[in-house]
Amino acid sequence: MKQSDSLYCAWADSGLALHNSGRALLCCHSRTYLDDDKGEKIYWHSHRLGDAWNSPTRQEIKSALSQGQQHQNCQACWDEESAGRDSRRTLTNRQFSDLPESPPSPALLDLKLGNTCNLACRTCWPEVSSKWYKDYWTVYDQSNTDYKTYLNRWKSIQQSYDKDNTILWDDLRTWLANVKYIDLFGAEPMLLDRLFDILRWAVANGHARSQDLHINTNGTIWNTEYMAILTGFNQVNFDVSIDGIGPHYDYIRYGETWSVVDNNLNAFKALATQFKNIQLCVCVTVSTLNVYYLDEIWKHLVDRGLQPFFNVVHMPEHTCIRAIPDSVKSLIEKKLRAYTNDTRGWSNQIESVINFMNMPLHNADQHWTEFKRSTTALDKVRDQDFAKTFPEFNQLLATLAP
Repeated sequence: MKQSDSLYCAWADSGLALHNSGRALLCCHSRTYLDDDKGEKIYWHSHRLGDAWNSPTRQEIKSALSQGQQHQNCQACWDEESAGRDSRRTLTNRQFSDLPESPPSPALLDLKLGNTCNLACRTCWPEVSSKWYKDYWTVYDQSNTDYKTYLNRWKSIQQSYDKDNTILWDDLRTWLANVKYIDLFGAEPMLLDRLFDILRWAVANGHARSQDLHINTNGTIWNTEYMAILTGFNQVNFDVSIDGIGPHYDYIRYGETWSVVDNNLNAFKALATQFKNIQLCVCVTVSTLNVYYLDEIWKHLVDRGLQPFFNVVHMPEHTCIRAIPDSVKSLIEKKLRAYTNDTRGWSNQIESVINFMNMPLHNADQHWTEFKRSTTALDKVRDQDFAKTFPEFNQLLATLAP
């Protein structure tokens, strides 16, 4: 029985996450990488999946939650719940209320199988996107190493998710038979051939008919073969990540143009219409760059018959809306509250975003300084212009923000 006085989390009890870096976590919002029984970090090029599942770190977090203790690993959920938002924990518990407790192997999997991506989004970093390597070295790296030496920092990613790491891929196939739900994230899932080899295997061996998938894609790639594989699962929830419209998209999700994604949205809508087991949603990752324009983004998407969902950035902290100066927050809040069309649940979602934005953030002034510095530096590297791309928001910042 799940204890009523506990902070039970289905992911902590029944799930495991394979992180882009080649390490292990409980879920995608976790702050603590799992260690083995010798206190060493688990990497897939040196460990087995079972080492992560039986990790003392995992047991420690699970035990703390069962005793009602807010473990620091789960701070992202505690922050979102404090803001009145559904957290990863509450959403998962509601979705998987019928899972048996403490299964012998994961019933829930979060797969981020490397950092191969075709975009370098402003809210991202090299560990999650291979397209960030050079820009990150130029704008953020403080070690003064040469570029070749700097690239060694990310070698564990390639080693862990190498196509020849047959132990990892074989272990995943073995575990897949007992998995009920899989989260598929990037980098960009549509570029991960080994991921779709595994999903194809699940379809061919009859497991997929009883499994649900959630796949988060940047929407820039349409692969007919991969789409056919996905239709073989019991239910597929597509989240297409769109953080801005038109030039705002091009700026934030650097590496592709809005016109490509805009066209692919029509294909995603057609797929969801054709196959009843496929549902389509648009995930808007709320950051300092787009929070002022959420009402406009919402209207555009809803007018196209799409359901938006607001996800908030926690890291990097300089892109988190909690770092925005209070004088600017108040005017952002005023603008967003002035939008009154409650189609598809605007009011509830925006209320929780505003609550989250108004929560204090440790060292907020430093993070805001870093936002201004890094934005200017990255503009130079990418030949972009924050002020010209976001003129209304830039004017607000110039007037009010220190």
